[in-house]
Amino acid sequence: MIHWDAAATQPQTATTLALTAPSVCAYGSAKLRGTLRSASSQPLAGAPVVIRRTTGGPWTTVGTATTDASGAFRFAVAPTTTVAYQAIFAGDDTNAATTSAPRATLPKVSLSKPTAPKSTRTTTTFTAACYLKPHHAAGKYAVIFEFQQRVSTHWVTKGALKARAANSRGYSKCSVKVRLPVKGWWRVRAIHPGDSLNATTSTGWRAVKVT
Repeated sequence: MIHWDAAATQPQTATTLALTAPSVCAYGSAKLRGTLRSASSQPLAGAPVVIRRTTGGPWTTVGTATTDASGAFRFAVAPTTTVAYQAIFAGDDTNAATTSAPRATLPKVSLSKPTAPKSTRTTTTFTAACYLKPHHAAGKYAVIFEFQQRVSTHWVTKGALKARAANSRGYSKCSVKVRLPVKGWWRVRAIHPGDSLNATTSTGWRAVKVT
């Protein structure tokens, strides 16, 4: 007489799959990390994990990662706007299929340091400009230029100007005309305020000597 033990042939049902993503990352650069463990919390090595993404619509597959000896996996992605990621393990003869909770990441924009003359005069108007990606609609005030003056041993913010975007070979060129009215050392940087698609991003400073 054959006795069929159904429980012995069924995969475990408590397989766990965890996924983490940086809440804020650089434009075009993010590293997803995760772990896959069995019902007894043992790492599952050499297992394929499918990575999916969505920006609010249907989920799409972006690739597959393989777990290492500790059950961990890593996967490089390149988000340019807010993206949610999810990991899926299809299961095997021993371990049940499982899906991780979705994790979203918010990238900064790509923003170049402003162009500005090394030196200028108090009577001269010059143009400060930077390049922004992803592309923003022409005419939109997408970037703010912050100006600081060196006062004694400190930098003091003296004002900020909104810069209008223009199309420039796949980028947005944001520029503003300005005259610095006081002699001495000044500096300027570009700031892209955060929104629903990208995190707040700021550049390094550009020094300008005013004579």
